[in-house]
Amino acid sequence: IFPEYLPTVGGRCDADAPSQAIFEKFTSWRNTKGFEAVMSNVIQVKNAVVFDNIDMGIAYLTAISHRDTDLPNLRQTFYNINKGASVIDSVIVGDSGLADAPVVPWRGGLIVVWDRGLRVRNVSFFNFQDPQTQAIHQPVKAGRCVLLCGGWTTKFSQISFVNVTNRALFRWPYDGFYLDEDGTLGGVPNATIWGSDSLWNESSACVPANGFLNGILCPASLVYTTSSTIMAIQSSTPLSGLTSNNGDWYYDNVTRIFSYIVKNPSNNATPIDVVLPLSVIKCRYPNCQYPFSPGLQLPATARPPNALYWSNDSHWSFATQGYGGYGAVKPGDNTDIYIPQGVWLVVDYSLPRILSLRIDGVLEFEQGMNNVLYVNSIFINGGQMIVGWPNNPLNASVDIIITGNASTIIDLPNGAGSMGAKVIGVFGGLDLHGIPHNVTWTRVAYTTSVGQNAIFLTEPVDWKAGDEIIITTTDSNIEHTERHQIASVSSGGTTIMTINPLAYTHISMRNLLPNGQVFNVSAAVGLLSRSIRVIDQSPVTDLFGFRVLVSDYATDIWNPVTNESISTYYKGYARLSNAQFIGFGQFFDAPDEDKREGIHLYNLGDCNASRPTYIDSCSFDRGSFSEQV
Repeated sequence: IFPEYLPTVGGRCDADAPSQAIFEKFTSWRNTKGFEAVMSNVIQVKNAVVFDNIDMGIAYLTAISHRDTDLPNLRQTFYNINKGASVIDSVIVGDSGLADAPVVPWRGGLIVVWDRGLRVRNVSFFNFQDPQTQAIHQPVKAGRCVLLCGGWTTKFSQISFVNVTNRALFRWPYDGFYLDEDGTLGGVPNATIWGSDSLWNESSACVPANGFLNGILCPASLVYTTSSTIMAIQSSTPLSGLTSNNGDWYYDNVTRIFSYIVKNPSNNATPIDVVLPLSVIKCRYPNCQYPFSPGLQLPATARPPNALYWSNDSHWSFATQGYGGYGAVKPGDNTDIYIPQGVWLVVDYSLPRILSLRIDGVLEFEQGMNNVLYVNSIFINGGQMIVGWPNNPLNASVDIIITGNASTIIDLPNGAGSMGAKVIGVFGGLDLHGIPHNVTWTRVAYTTSVGQNAIFLTEPVDWKAGDEIIITTTDSNIEHTERHQIASVSSGGTTIMTINPLAYTHISMRNLLPNGQVFNVSAAVGLLSRSIRVIDQSPVTDLFGFRVLVSDYATDIWNPVTNESISTYYKGYARLSNAQFIGFGQFFDAPDEDKREGIHLYNLGDCNASRPTYIDSCSFDRGSFSEQV
């Protein structure tokens, strides 16, 4: 019967009152298919004899047509021998022995419906002895569902099997549910037989169903009906019939199978239909979110409890072959260091000399510990380097000494470009926050003459002996700007004594204009020294110092979860306060080249308050013929 047959009271196509049609005393021998009903309902197959058919004997594919709109009217016929879909009083033979060669049906003797409502009574199966076939099989709905479909109940009674190896095959969990009303199907009255799954086969009450491939048999007391349409709670573990609750669902990332459970106390024994509005969105990426790009990563705000420590050998188990720390031993001198994403490493140990330092995770310097980092180059690749926090500056001294050379160019990954030489490449986050000062520059209060050691300031400072200062020229010769080291600071903080006397006079002149405005021409005095310093190791005469490059790039990164390369975006930010940059900038006279500033900010777009870039109260010392920023 194809494509459909919907017998109704009165025979009209628009009628919705079904009327059972009976096909009686049907015989089929040596056909591909014996009897097949597609998109049909309320059909009864009675007193049929089918044998030696190549694919199937009797196939009842649907008990509800796609045109049925009044299911309550049709529901009255479900599992009703006198009104609904049924196969009764019939004989199905796999191989009668009459053919020239053995007959092994491709799918089986009886194909049961992809709907609820079918009843099978007083049907005998003979000679399905080949292990490649079975007496009962679930349907394949070409064009509608060929994999992981099914889940409907068929009721069986007065069933017999003679010379049958496999009574039924379940292709996957919930392929079908067979209610054995009298025990003739599987040996236990009122038990249900279905495809083995992760819910019920863990119960001691459910046992493997003999003669059923991939089938388990569960007594009636474990089969629940449902009164809930809520499916709202995600389970972190596979569902369990013993512990999962009504509405729990689970997605297995390995098998990619979505499961949910509906159940009710077993005292509700009346089968009912429940409309379960199931809306499942299959996303390409976990949590339906595109893989996070490091270019959008917000700055960390606190050290996590699972942070690792440089001093602990065992904490270096993350190190990969070819990098310092491999073998769970903290690195020695002259190795490359790689901190992968997800690793937070705290520097609580005197650092070795490092060739290259790549940070995809986080490298944080410990509070209260002085340190020196000798390194050829630093590449912050989506990670974060923390030398003090914006709200908690480092209360120690740290020198970052760049030891690279002008001929060693540092490339970005996957051919995405290069950062140049002697570089701190910031494509993640750089935090340098030294000990703050109340004043970082001020002016002389009185003219300071050549040969003097005392400098009088217009406001008190918290500078200390040993700090270096700069005094700007007040004539037309820039070379009369002087740098000096402080010998002492007065208790009030307004008088500085230098170790060496001044070489030039620096004037202070104030005039009150008629409009009340003060005209002030006075030498500026600035503090050069900071507790965090970035220093170029090569002499100034090389004219090729370090530079801090804060920029962005994109490249394809392999994602093992989705098994594909995904375009990944990296974008840097630098928060710099109370740091000193010594030997910055690079003299590079070539067309179409940038000016090789000490701090080069490129393609960062508009200011982002969530991951800002700023330079506050820093000093720039001995640049190599280029701008500071």
